[in-house]
Amino acid sequence: MKRNVIAMSVMFVLSGLSVSTVSIASLNNLLVKYNCPTKLHNLSSSITGIGSQQISYERAQNLQFKGDVPPLTPLNLSTYFNSNTKYDEYSGKVSCQYLSTFGWPMIYVSYNPLQSRYGIVVKQTVSEIYLKIPFGLHG
Repeated sequence: MKRNVIAMSVMFVLSGLSVSTVSIASLNNLLVKYNCPTKLHNLSSSITGIGSQQISYERAQNLQFKGDVPPLTPLNLSTYFNSNTKYDEYSGKVSCQYLSTFGWPMIYVSYNPLQSRYGIVVKQTVSEIYLKIPFGLHG
């Protein structure tokens, strides 16, 4: 009797593992490329710039990146250049960091796309970032 209970328990656990493995294996991924803005604008209440998003091999879409204005930031942001990109897998937020050649405060602008959480950074430069974003379950 005891052996039957143990054998049934092992079979139950193994059958559960095989079902979850099939579900994980059928998860699809999108390759998404984000380009940081090349020109920033200080609107006094926020800093904005137009970047882009390209999903797989589709045409790139323009989108607005936005950030807070740190104290002592000049109105003219022409001395700023891209210095880093960042992705937060839990919120899905894509951020771009900028430094000034004159030592002005560091600036961050970001874009928070819908349905982009739990992705993986595939490639990253100072001005662009490639992500693999999971979507859908089939099977």
